[in-house]
Amino acid sequence: MLSKDLTYFNQLNLIDSCAVWNLLSTTRLYNASKEAKIHFILTSFILYECLYKPRKNENLKDNELKRRLIQERERGHFKDVNMISIEDLQQLDIIENRKRLSKGELTAIACALRLNNAGFVTDDRGARNMAVQVLDDNQIRTTPNLLGWLFYNNFLQDSDYNTIIDEHKQFIKSAKDDLSIFLEIMYKWAKGQQLSDKINVEAT
Repeated sequence: MLSKDLTYFNQLNLIDSCAVWNLLSTTRLYNASKEAKIHFILTSFILYECLYKPRKNENLKDNELKRRLIQERERGHFKDVNMISIEDLQQLDIIENRKRLSKGELTAIACALRLNNAGFVTDDRGARNMAVQVLDDNQIRTTPNLLGWLFYNNFLQDSDYNTIIDEHKQFIKSAKDDLSIFLEIMYKWAKGQQLSDKINVEAT
């Protein structure tokens, strides 16, 4: 879940479906990202996966997250783009990788590659492993990275941490979906980095 320069986060980001749900699962985290003017965009495939692709065992929590996404899109957030060419997908070796990644994840990486000033946010390990082959390190981030960056830059306060964890846990379906440990790591990193920065300033 960790990248090299965690004090940096792209202002414009392609985001895949798993990260969409993790972000929208916690209202406090998502609102802080809006306050920080962090923008997320979806490819048409990601939009399909989130709102239209049939799911097995869809429940009330799934419906609530869909409702939040629809509401935010009506407010002008999570806009979708359709700018992926066959050449973009070929550059990602889509034939070789299609069994490991969804079309949504592949198109999000391809779009981030075309928009070289954009980031790619994912909480899927396979997607990150694919992305590191074609994107710069600082383009690739996760939901825990976002939390750490927001704390580091004081868009979130200590009192927000437990609220975010509690909100996130309400939408966890299984142990593999639980990001709590990574959120905790990034929270502690942010506080430690702030202290380190303060010491360095005082020492100069």
